[in-house]
Amino acid sequence: NKIFLISITLLNIIRLHLAQKKVAFLVREAAQAERLKKDGLSVQSPLGDTVVKSEHFYHSAQDLPPCRVWCVALKSTQNNALFSILDTVVQPDDTILVWQNGLGLEEALAERYPQAIVIGGLCFLCSSKNDSSHIVQSTTCSMHLAPFIDHPISRQRLAIIETDLKSVQVPVDCIANLRLARWKKLSWNMPFNGLCTLLNSDTQQLIHHQHTRILVEQLINEVMLLAAHDGHPLAEDTVHKQLSYTATMGAYLPSMLLDWRQQRPLEVDAIYLQPLQTWHEAKQQTPHLHFLWTTLSYLNDQITH
Repeated sequence: NKIFLISITLLNIIRLHLAQKKVAFLVREAAQAERLKKDGLSVQSPLGDTVVKSEHFYHSAQDLPPCRVWCVALKSTQNNALFSILDTVVQPDDTILVWQNGLGLEEALAERYPQAIVIGGLCFLCSSKNDSSHIVQSTTCSMHLAPFIDHPISRQRLAIIETDLKSVQVPVDCIANLRLARWKKLSWNMPFNGLCTLLNSDTQQLIHHQHTRILVEQLINEVMLLAAHDGHPLAEDTVHKQLSYTATMGAYLPSMLLDWRQQRPLEVDAIYLQPLQTWHEAKQQTPHLHFLWTTLSYLNDQITH
């Protein structure tokens, strides 16, 4: 089955392409698509550097070949374009695999495409796009996958995708509770994306300064409050695990900080607004997260208006 990738930043799908799987890439700009066809996409990775060359870089969704799996790797700030793309190409019984941060997209896709199978994916890696044709991956990657709605067809599709990814040595864990996994990732994304952006600092600077480390801990605890209220309590050692995990990253610059430096729209709604809206008392019970959301919204408005 052919796999379609919305965006060109998902390194694991590139590995499928390198293993001679049939993969089509949708690129946002026509000139960029032609440049990638000619010169390729440069990938620098601990797993080995390579240049991805393919005739299957496309600019228009209408030009895409028929596919069975549609991988959504756009940032949530581009979702206004996402639905028009998928409206063009998704057929009944296709699979939509979502690789986005935050909450809410699986629900929206399942409502809009009720005859498709929606699967959620979470990637854990440190990577950045230096320019439109150069990706740098600084750590190895692991991946979690889960069906949005658990039924036999979803589990069957999930097993096929898992087999394909593992065949190219992508570490994959299939999990039962997608919502819980989203909250686990938010317990890192909400503190570090926002705080690094506001302070223009990397992750190591935050965890090695006594005051910002305490603030990170407070933010993680507030995410845990939100998750518990949503019916998906996180493990008691979540603060310790997230700080320990962050210490292994080196001086990592989260994607929101890179977006802010490049004056690109920030993923404020998916990473902050949607989680905060799960609880009407969030403003009172999670004041540090609410402060992050308010100030990041202000920064985002300066970029987008």
